[in-house]
Amino acid sequence: REFYRIGISQSNKFVHIGGSQDMGTSILDEKSWNEWNGGDGGECVVHPLQQKYMMGSFQYGTRKITLDGGLSSDFSLNPEEGDYNTVDWTAPLVVDHEDQMNVFHYGTKVHSNSKFGEMGAWKEIGNPNVGVINNAAMSSSNFSLMAISSREKIMLSGDKGKTWKSITQGLPNLTISAITFDPSNDSTLLVCYDNYLSDNQKIFISKNLGTTWQNITYNLSNMPIHDVIMDRDRNIYLGCEIGVFSKSIDEPTWKIHNVLLPNVAAKDLEIHQGSKTLKA
Repeated sequence: REFYRIGISQSNKFVHIGGSQDMGTSILDEKSWNEWNGGDGGECVVHPLQQKYMMGSFQYGTRKITLDGGLSSDFSLNPEEGDYNTVDWTAPLVVDHEDQMNVFHYGTKVHSNSKFGEMGAWKEIGNPNVGVINNAAMSSSNFSLMAISSREKIMLSGDKGKTWKSITQGLPNLTISAITFDPSNDSTLLVCYDNYLSDNQKIFISKNLGTTWQNITYNLSNMPIHDVIMDRDRNIYLGCEIGVFSKSIDEPTWKIHNVLLPNVAAKDLEIHQGSKTLKA
C-alpha cells in the first residue's frame, strides 16, 4: 500500500496519515493507530493549536472533520461537489497560518472555511482559471502569499487567493509534483517534478517569487522528485523516488538523508519546525 499525505500537530503529539485504496485516514496518538475516516484517504491536516481537531479527505476532495481525535466525526463535504473535471483525486487542503480555524480547499477554484470545515461554511475566494489544482502552498511569513499548480502551470496570489498571476515562464513544460515556500524568506519558492524523463530538470528555485527560476537539480540527475520542503535554517529536503535527499539552500550538491530509513520512494514530507522533526 502507498500513503498519499501526512499531517502533523504542531504540539508534535499526533501524526495524521491519508492512505491509499480503502485505507482511510488514520491517527497515531500516544497509544496506537486509529482509523477514523474511511474511503481511499487523501490530504489531511491537524489544527496547529487544537491537536484533536483534524480534517481528512477521500475521493476527489470530499472532506470530513473530527474535533475529538477521531472518536466522532462529521462530514464537511466538498464545496465544488465534483469529479476529476473539477477536483484532483487528492485535492490540496491548507490551514491558514494567520487564522488556524480557517482552512483552504482547492478544486478548480479556491474556497475557505472559517469554522475548520464545518459543513455549510465554505465560501468561494477566487478562481486562478487554470483548471484542476494539483498542489497548493501558503507562505508562513507573509500570510497573503499563496501559490498553486495545475499540471505544468504555477500561479501566485498576493491577496490570499482572491486574484492570481502566472509565474510559469522559465519552468519545464511538465507536470509539477510539489511546491513550497521558504519559511524564513517569503520571496523564495521551490517546485519539483516526478517524471521519468532524462532531462536533468527535477527541481527549481526562485528567490524573487517566480520572476526568474534556477535549476538546482545538480547531482540528482533524472531521479523523480515527489515532494519538497524547507526548514527555518534554510535546509531543503526532497522526497525522492529513492529515499530522502537534502542540502542547504546555497550548497551545490545533494546528499542522501536516509539514516535508518528504508531505501524506497518518499511521497510526502512534513516538518515540525519547533522540534526540528522531519516526517516522511
